[in-house]
This record gives sequence, C-alpha cells and structure tokens, in this order.
Amino acid sequence: MTTAPTEIEDRLFWQQQCELFSQSGLSRASYCRQQAIDYHRFGYWLKQLQAPALVPVKLTPIKPSENTVLCSLLFSNGYRLNIYDITVLPSVLEMVRT
Repeated sequence: MTTAPTEIEDRLFWQQQCELFSQSGLSRASYCRQQAIDYHRFGYWLKQLQAPALVPVKLTPIKPSENTVLCSLLFSNGYRLNIYDITVLPSVLEMVRT
C-alpha cells in the first residue's frame, strides 16, 4: 500500500526538481517531458520556490506632509516606488507579496 507524500516530502521533491532543472540547460517543457512531470505543476512550484524572501523593515513615525515619502520600494529591475499616502500602503504591500 502506497501512502501519499507529506507536504514536506512534496516540497523537497520539487526543490530538487527545480535545482536539477536550473542545471540542465533545458527548456521547462523539455525538462518536464524528460522527467515525466506535469508541466503546470512544475511551473507552480518554480514560482513558489523562487519567490523573493521578505525582508524585515523598521518603520518610524514621522509628521507627514504632501511631499514626504513614507515608504520607498526598490525592485530588482531598478524601479523605485515611492509611497506618499499611508492609506495606500497596505494595498501596495499586499500586491508586492503576491
């Protein structure tokens, strides 16, 4: 009788597949065909395992004015997003997490 893999075993399996894929030099489709793994499931795990880590930040209260930058987000592509309105900050942070 075979039991279903645990969540940890499943994650470890996909971590290994992602590492092997990055070393293979193959396209995602070719790698999936060669390994007989589901293309879409592999894509899901690639995205999950390559998600950027969250970095802790320290916020200090300030007396804002219209020109005060409350928060700056610097992205890996070089773009910077300046937040001037505290009411939009939760929405922006939620979008960045996904």
